[in-house]
Amino acid sequence: MDIKSLLKGMGISFFVIFTITMLIARVYMLLFDYFRFPMYMIDEILLMSAMIALAHLIFYSERELTAKQMLVRRIIHFAVVMTIISSSIILWEWVSLSEPVRAVMLIGAIVVSYALVMIGNLYYLGYQAKKATQKLKERYK
Repeated sequence: MDIKSLLKGMGISFFVIFTITMLIARVYMLLFDYFRFPMYMIDEILLMSAMIALAHLIFYSERELTAKQMLVRRIIHFAVVMTIISSSIILWEWVSLSEPVRAVMLIGAIVVSYALVMIGNLYYLGYQAKKATQKLKERYK
């Protein structure tokens, strides 16, 4: 993946991650009757979203990656993202570790949001591939 495509994907991922995280936070607050949303939490979510978007640098490569290499990088990326999120939860005390049900629900929401972002990225890559194929067909007609 070239650096231009990677940076574009990182930018898109940042906004998707931020939006999904804000939605998850809102749903979480509604489920647990926690209606107070401090403004500093938005800054924390922005910082966490930026760190996760930067983790996409794992996918940078000078040459095309094989399916196996891409799978390994996806696994590493997932581990890095989970580390960033877990660290954010603990550092900023978003959920008390003495409340395991809430912690499990939050981690489940994180996994779902990760899956949604990956599906979005795969859709975008498929769209790019389809567009490139169409241009090649038109060029060599």
